[in-house]
Amino acid sequence: MRIAIIGGGAAGALTAIHLRQAGVDDVTVYDPAERVGPGVAYAPGSPAYRLNVPAARLSVDPAHPADFAEFAQIEWTAFAPRDVYGEYLHRRFAQSGARHTRATVERLTELTSDAHTGIILALGAGPPRWPHPMPIAPANRLDSVWHAAAVQRIPADSAVAILGTGLSMMDATLQLLQQGHAGPITAISRTGRLPMPHGPAEPVSYNGENVFAFLRGAAADGNWRGRMDALRPVTQRMWQRMSWPQRRQWLGHARSLWDRYRHRSPADAHAEVTAAISTGRVRIVTGDVRRPNPVLAESLRTADLLLNASGPDYHLASRNLPVINSLLATTDAAYDPLGMGLMVDDDGRVLGAQSERGPGVWTLGALAVGCRWETTAIPEIRAQAMRIAELLADSPSRE
Repeated sequence: MRIAIIGGGAAGALTAIHLRQAGVDDVTVYDPAERVGPGVAYAPGSPAYRLNVPAARLSVDPAHPADFAEFAQIEWTAFAPRDVYGEYLHRRFAQSGARHTRATVERLTELTSDAHTGIILALGAGPPRWPHPMPIAPANRLDSVWHAAAVQRIPADSAVAILGTGLSMMDATLQLLQQGHAGPITAISRTGRLPMPHGPAEPVSYNGENVFAFLRGAAADGNWRGRMDALRPVTQRMWQRMSWPQRRQWLGHARSLWDRYRHRSPADAHAEVTAAISTGRVRIVTGDVRRPNPVLAESLRTADLLLNASGPDYHLASRNLPVINSLLATTDAAYDPLGMGLMVDDDGRVLGAQSERGPGVWTLGALAVGCRWETTAIPEIRAQAMRIAELLADSPSRE
């Protein structure tokens, strides 16, 4: 059995490593990048761009939780720079014995020479999208802040507006502050809220009660971190019990609040950004750039540069990827009803793209987000990679 992994970021690297550990000999990652592992998310190139998950939860093998911390030479509870994690993934991939072919795969037929070739789609999320329409916008825009080098080239006296107030905005803001940016910095979002900081949490049990009532209990005990952590093992099941219209409604009404509490920032990074806000060094403006209020409109008119820090694009149907178009044209695979990803089963098999004679097509991470939701953080991606490796290693089609 041969396994072709399309995508060489974190999801592709973790899947390749675990396939090799499971005893699958013929594993190749296809990605045009020079190295497998960093992808876009873990190659920013600046200490200001930090992980928001502590080192102990990021090792390639959960049975050896100290591995990444020892590699990075940091405490288990520390939050490493993102590029250090990218280097770690690359090193572990290089040690795995899997191969890397520098190529962009646009048609699955390029890889499926016989029925014994399994395909794993590990493409990750897309770059941020610009809102449309956007009636007022500076002529100069930076499409994404994921690459620190682009932020490092911003003139120090320029007026910078940042679209978004999430983790990407915090990374870019910290980079600007640390490089001595002198011009005004304005961050814009509909809520105006930053991610909440990491901190101590008291363990609490979730026993299946109403989720919103359970979370409202934090108003009484202040233990919102413990309550959010208690939901993490059951979030996917709760998501899958929703109908597709309920999921759409949840995305429209609750997602920003969920993301704020679920995807937290390192406490010291949060403190530095909030201090800059309190002193007026960074300004937060609330509003929708598609329908700007007067304050927001003035912020956009006076900005020399607008940075897109609105977060990853989790709407696969809008990305028009040739390899996905090929999959849809040659199999019965389909987008999920929200267009967020592909229709998949609980183990990552792409529905409508399986073969009785071979391993078929699988996916994980961002391409399964519509069906699984809690699927894009490294601990979840690692668990999916391990499950796919286990099933393919035990597959009857394995040679």
